[in-house]
Amino acid sequence: MEARRILNCTRSPENEYHRVVGVCFDIEAKDNSIAILGFSAGTYKRDGFVQLYTKAGSCVGSEGRPSQWTGIWSGRAHGQKSSNVVLESGVDMAPQGTRGFYFHGGNAGICLALPDESSENDDLRITRGSLSDNGTAFHLSASDPIAHTMYSHAGQVWYTMATIDKLLRQYSVLLLKALAGLVRLCLEDVLNFLVLSRVLVKYWNDFGPGMRAFTIMSLAAGILCSGAGPLKDLWGVRKVCMNTPTALLVPFPFELHKVALFSVVVGAFVLQALPGLVFLIRKKYLAAAVRFNEFNFLLGMLECEASD
Repeated sequence: MEARRILNCTRSPENEYHRVVGVCFDIEAKDNSIAILGFSAGTYKRDGFVQLYTKAGSCVGSEGRPSQWTGIWSGRAHGQKSSNVVLESGVDMAPQGTRGFYFHGGNAGICLALPDESSENDDLRITRGSLSDNGTAFHLSASDPIAHTMYSHAGQVWYTMATIDKLLRQYSVLLLKALAGLVRLCLEDVLNFLVLSRVLVKYWNDFGPGMRAFTIMSLAAGILCSGAGPLKDLWGVRKVCMNTPTALLVPFPFELHKVALFSVVVGAFVLQALPGLVFLIRKKYLAAAVRFNEFNFLLGMLECEASD
């Protein structure tokens, strides 16, 4: 793994310019993909509890909107002494990308760097800033006369460059996922679509209007849902090829595996499989039972036989 790189702010906590309850600022990547690994920061005169938040894009306009921010670290910092803020997982940034960061130190305060002096090197720059003297997080005012100056925390920014190995791993994973999704789409959903479409056309006059509409919507929804995953992964492959470490960022309050687990347990098992089994055992509502168990072809044949 590439060695950690450091961007020094204009002041350190041991030689801070001033203190404030909270400060948010932007970090802009220049021409390379980078990952923010952590910071060094300090509180004013005494130890205190510090929280760190981040958001995609600039902090400007989001100073007082906590729903747009994600907490990435919390812990104690030392008074007027550099404290390590080590992130469990790096915050990826694309070339020319911007992320907002917000340090909140409560009553202990955060040590500030010099105002109106940008900190930058060949890879990063720190720009913009808003201050708050309110003890509650996110009580930042964009209309404050000191808002959007070059304030930032006093300390350092730790980062590393996106390595070729990391990009290759991301490329391989996304490509394999896309290929697996395309195989499933072609061998299962497209084949099912063709078979059921042929049945629908053949028995069009025998099916009722409700059955026709339901089958068409079911086929369309199946193709769209199955094709969305491979398309997203292929888009991610394209982004990686353009040297972007993060393929596609969509803010979402839950982790992906939890969403998938909920969909399988509640959607497929509780709301589909169990009712279908109950209907089959009781031999009632057989049409619904067959549909719940994905036997679309059998459902169509049952209706044809009933019409005969």
